[in-house]
Amino acid sequence: MIEFAYANEYLILKYSLENDIDWIKKKISEESFVRVKGTYIFEEKDIILFDEKNFTVSFKLGTLDKNYYRISKKKLNSKMNIFFHKSIKLKHDFFNYSNGSYRGISVFKVISEVLNKPKDLYIGGEQANISLEDFENIIKSFPKAHEKKLYLKSRVYQSIENYFENTINFKEKLENYRDKHNNTIINDDINKLNKYELEKYNTIFEKLKYMYNNEDKYSEKQWQKEIAQIILLIFPKYIEFVEKVRIPIKNSNKKYEEFDMLLITASGNVDILEIKKPQNTNIISNGTDRDNYYSTNFLSKTVMQLEKYIYHLNSLGYDTNSKLNKKTRFKNISDIVSINVMNPKGIAILGKEKNLNEKQKQDLEIIKKMYANVVEIITYDDLIGRVKNTINIIKKRRCN
Repeated sequence: MIEFAYANEYLILKYSLENDIDWIKKKISEESFVRVKGTYIFEEKDIILFDEKNFTVSFKLGTLDKNYYRISKKKLNSKMNIFFHKSIKLKHDFFNYSNGSYRGISVFKVISEVLNKPKDLYIGGEQANISLEDFENIIKSFPKAHEKKLYLKSRVYQSIENYFENTINFKEKLENYRDKHNNTIINDDINKLNKYELEKYNTIFEKLKYMYNNEDKYSEKQWQKEIAQIILLIFPKYIEFVEKVRIPIKNSNKKYEEFDMLLITASGNVDILEIKKPQNTNIISNGTDRDNYYSTNFLSKTVMQLEKYIYHLNSLGYDTNSKLNKKTRFKNISDIVSINVMNPKGIAILGKEKNLNEKQKQDLEIIKKMYANVVEIITYDDLIGRVKNTINIIKKRRCN
C-alpha cells in the first residue's frame, strides 16, 4: 500500500507490505536502487524509516520548494521534474497507471515521452502549467484494458473486412466506446467555455432589458451602435460592422446611396443592417382587413428601404467589391478578409411585441416569413427572447 505524508520540508512516501521487506535493502545493495510499484525509484539515502516490525518503509520522495513539493525526475523515471502545490492531497493514481494488462506504468514517464523538450511541470497553484482538475482528466483519459482489446480487434477487422462478409464491425465498436468514455477533457473544456458564455449572455440580457425600458436615455446614433455591438456577440458569423457607407448608384437623380450600417461576416461577405429605435411605433396594424392583421407603413417602408439597398449593391456587380475594399473605413477589415458583395441580405431590428395580442403575433410571424428570403425582421422582444433561450440552454447543458 502507498501513502503520502509530510514532515517539515519533506514529502514522504510510505510503502507498506504484508510480509518481509528485506528484499528492498537487498535490491538497493545489488543495483544501488529499488523500483517501487514500477513507478518510484529510490536509493539508500532516500530511506527515512525502515520498520521491519510493521513491514513499512518510508522514503523521501520530494522536498518543499516555496509553495510546491519538488519531485526529482530521477525518482519518477521521467524527463521532467514535477512540482505539486502543497495544498494538493496526493494519491498513488497521480503517479502510477494500472488497468487490466497495464501494470505499474509511470504516469510522468509516459507524459514526458510524449512532450517535445519537456520542462518542469507545475500542477496546481499560482505557477501551474496545468490545474489539478485538468491533470486528473488527463489520467482519466488514459486507455483502459477493454479499449486496448477493441483496438486490436478493430485493426484485425479493417484487415479482413474486404475478404469476409460475416464480420463484426469492431471499428464502430471502438468508436462508440471512445465516444462514451474518452471525452472527459473535451467536456471539461467545453464546460469552461459554457461558463464564460453564460456570463456573456447574462450581461447582454441585462443590457437589452435596460435599453428596452430606458429608450429615451439614448440618442438614435448611440442606440444603433449599442445594438450593432450586441448583434456581433449574438450572431458570431459577423465579425464587424461599418457605419455610414456610401456607394455610387446608377439610374437615379442621387449620386450615391448611404447605408447606416453594413455587417461583415468572417468570410468577408456583406449584409445590410437597419436599426430603428422602438419609440412605441407599431409594426403591425391594430385593426384587421378580412380578419387579418397587416404590416404598418413603418414596417413596409423599412423593408422597402432594405430591398432598395440590396438592389443597389447587387447592381454594381464586381465593381462594388474593389470599391469597398479601397474605402478607408474598411481598411482594418480588408487587411484580414477581402470584402465581398454576394447576394447580401437585409436585417431589420425594430418594434416591440409586448402589447400585441396572440392573433397579431401570429400574423406578424407570417409577415416575417414572407420577407425572410430577403430581409430578416427582428423585434426587440424577439432579440431579448433569443438571448434568454440561449441562457436557458447553456444552463441546461452545464447540468447534463
